[in-house]
Amino acid sequence: MNTNAETLMILGSGLMQKSAYMQAKELGLNIVGVDPGDKACCKKIADIYYDYDLGDISKLKDVVNKHSVTGVMTLAADYPISSIGQLNDEYGFSGISYEVAKIVTNKSKMREVVKKFNVKCPKWTLVANINNLCDFDFDINKTSPIIVKPVDSSGGRGVTFLNKGSEVFLMEEAIRYANNFSKAGQVIVEEFVSGSEFSAETVTFQGVTQIISITEKITSQEPYFMEIGHNVPYQFDEIENKVVEFFIEKVIQATGINNSPAHIEFKMRDGEPVLIEVGARLGGGFITTDLVPLATGYNMVSAAIMLSLGRKPELQKTLHRAASIRFFIPSPGCIKSIKGFSDVKNINGVSSIFCDYKIGEIIPVIRDASGRKAYIIGVAESLEDVKFLLDTAASSILIET
Repeated sequence: MNTNAETLMILGSGLMQKSAYMQAKELGLNIVGVDPGDKACCKKIADIYYDYDLGDISKLKDVVNKHSVTGVMTLAADYPISSIGQLNDEYGFSGISYEVAKIVTNKSKMREVVKKFNVKCPKWTLVANINNLCDFDFDINKTSPIIVKPVDSSGGRGVTFLNKGSEVFLMEEAIRYANNFSKAGQVIVEEFVSGSEFSAETVTFQGVTQIISITEKITSQEPYFMEIGHNVPYQFDEIENKVVEFFIEKVIQATGINNSPAHIEFKMRDGEPVLIEVGARLGGGFITTDLVPLATGYNMVSAAIMLSLGRKPELQKTLHRAASIRFFIPSPGCIKSIKGFSDVKNINGVSSIFCDYKIGEIIPVIRDASGRKAYIIGVAESLEDVKFLLDTAASSILIET
């Protein structure tokens, strides 16, 4: 370790955190990596590595004290956010407070808070004790389709869609399934909001928020509505854009996010944004690590690191293009063949391809982001061009089961 350099602790060392490790190295920082997995892919990049649970605050404090850590961050994961908030409070690090962390990692608490600021949310109810479902009002499903989800998970894990008027046993099954992914042992049941889905990628420093990009989301159909693609940047018309900007500022203000990036997911219903999720972190699914820099030149990973160290990020838009990703989701079964990936890698505009599926691999029903193991990323001069590019490339790719 360089004794003259600052030391950054990164919580999480999986593939999705790799950009943070590489950027921190480029910035000349010492890196202490923490992850409960001895085989985490970023272990060799870190200067020092600890195989600790990211929620073990006592051990994390020991690491901070031992290595004179000056900032702590994660890239696009929700589980470490609570620990980050506690460490920020304990050591005076830059970033969100523990109180804010509790808001953004609990969907029910978040909705309660933002509604006080007149932010529109789906109608919802909290199932605080799944062992006492007889006390739960199952009538919520009689007026509209619903979404059942863990109160404190991400990436679509534990989520179930149910049509209007579904049988009570299906509701109970969905609630118990969601609870398997909830560390708090709580589930929310909310009305299904129709409409197009988006996310806002933002950076807030000392109370000033910059909207970096709007992401248009491509989702699968019911019952899982899994994110299978992202397009960056999406442009609303002038009127809707003002409405969305005001909405985003209200969400940041309501949740208290400061000195932090944020990933705000919402749907547009009748020209009005409806809040779905809030993350006090970068957006995952390669949105902020790949698509945003390819399209705009903004380095959001560097910005997140600077924020964790208490520095104002230098964000400059140097590109005016569009970027997109498509995930390939095999049908359940045994993979018989994988075709087309090598054929499209040299297509002009295709910047990245990846496939971690294997012939002979048994594929279950893929319900959430954890099962996405193949994708293609492209860049072009406009959103229409990049959509055409990826649609054309994707037509050549086949994962047969």
